[in-house]
Amino acid sequence: MILLITLCVVIILFVIFLKITISISKKIYGVSLNPLSIFTFIWLFIVGIYILPLNIFYPLTGYGLTAIGLGYLSFFGGCLQVGLLKTKVTKSSGSTDYLFPQYMNEPILRKFLYFALLCRIGQIVISLNTMLKIAGSFSVLINNSTYVRNIYLSRSDIPDFSLIGRVFPVLLNLVAGVGIIVAAIYLFVKGRKILLPIMLLLSSPLLSLILMSKQAAIIDGLLFFWTFVICFVAYKYKISKVKESIKLNININVTKRKSIFKLILGLLILLVLLLNLIALQRGYSEQESPIPMLPKTVAQAIIYGLGPLEGLNVLVSNYENEMSHGARTFRPLVKWLISFNILDASILPPFFDSMIQGKIGSINVYTWLGMFYKDFGYAGIIILPYFMGLFSSFAFKKALFKPTIFWIGSAALLGTIILFSFYNWLAQETYYLILPFILLLLEIFLMQIMKGSKSKSLK
Repeated sequence: MILLITLCVVIILFVIFLKITISISKKIYGVSLNPLSIFTFIWLFIVGIYILPLNIFYPLTGYGLTAIGLGYLSFFGGCLQVGLLKTKVTKSSGSTDYLFPQYMNEPILRKFLYFALLCRIGQIVISLNTMLKIAGSFSVLINNSTYVRNIYLSRSDIPDFSLIGRVFPVLLNLVAGVGIIVAAIYLFVKGRKILLPIMLLLSSPLLSLILMSKQAAIIDGLLFFWTFVICFVAYKYKISKVKESIKLNININVTKRKSIFKLILGLLILLVLLLNLIALQRGYSEQESPIPMLPKTVAQAIIYGLGPLEGLNVLVSNYENEMSHGARTFRPLVKWLISFNILDASILPPFFDSMIQGKIGSINVYTWLGMFYKDFGYAGIIILPYFMGLFSSFAFKKALFKPTIFWIGSAALLGTIILFSFYNWLAQETYYLILPFILLLLEIFLMQIMKGSKSKSLK
């Protein structure tokens, strides 16, 4: 009875707060679905479930609530700052050729998707070869997969600049990542010829199975979905600014694209099945349910989603913080400086951080707020989410007003980091810092091709 009453109160407060936030965020961005509303929904959902009297986690302390509140207000402040900036909406007609740059319809985009798919296949082959070398044989890889994965993860954290060792696989991964973004944009703009984008998307789960890691499939899936959503929101936003007579013709095109949403949702369901397969690979099926009252799959999902919040709660309540002064938050930059002997390797903390003992077990991820706290204390919680709110909101508004590959991709990338803010700080990986530069280079390349084709037609 107490649980039911608490649940009802939490839901009512959840809906009221979310409705207020969506109303405010719509004034900031002009649309309801935006970085602030997504961030609010995720943290309300996670905190709302956490505070239910399930007796699974340690109760939130005053320190934990303070950290969450300061982090949210900081992010909100960054979003609000962007809302104060005035941005002109470009006058446009109702066709996707004008709502999106015309270079997006160039055949070169399709060629790039083929190239990205080849890069992902190359990455899969190299990863499989690496895992087989570690295992020694295919049978060991299949039958003792957890042992192989642990050896794979224990490799040196400092980059190996040999071409075959680390640089080549990283480049392949970057091109494939850009391909995921381009595939979603291409799928929206064209509204057909879905086989190539879907093949590229399905290659991510295959890579995840080989590496026995959930992250590749989850991140690529969210990146693809979030890119498509941004395209859809930008499309709807811009047609709301044109004449009503044009808007009637637009709805037909949008209806066609709604069926693609169903397809993407179906792929996300496949992703859930993939996670279960990886759980089998990593031996979770042999373990008892961490929450006796629940099935193992449900219990693992709860631990995955709420464990980092308990980690943050315990961290700020009990931990005497020895600050690492940005070595965690800006890990990719620190790694590169170490590689060139500018910094000493001893300043770099392990990628998998020290364990904190929660009520249900050991935790080594503490949400992105925990990462900021371990670097800069409460100053990190107050300052760093502000800049994430600022950058993500700026990129999102740019994607609405100027929906190019660079701005849509950057907004989707930052949006994916926000989606995972409840779990960890994704930008501690080099991938998230370099990807925007690859997007920018691709956009410049496509614009040059478009200019060249226009000059030829004038001649």
